[in-house]
Amino acid sequence: MATVKGFEAVATRIEAARENFVGVLMDLGGLDAAAAAGVFERMRKLKAIKLDAVGGRWSVKHGSYLDRDVLQAVAAELAKVAS
Repeated sequence: MATVKGFEAVATRIEAARENFVGVLMDLGGLDAAAAAGVFERMRKLKAIKLDAVGGRWSVKHGSYLDRDVLQAVAAELAKVAS
């Protein structure tokens, strides 16, 4: 049973890391929650971000990925594809 609790702790940290990173995207990109979540998923799919599951933190592989213009361009592209 200790193993299950360990997995729960890691899963909790991963979910908290996702929520925190989406919040960062919202702040830095001036995005709403839905757009920031979409940008997060796109960054994850393209492997532009990496997860530290032990520390519970997502980080970008290059700092320019967090530029406001880049984040807004990705959000605009996702909105265009969705419509």
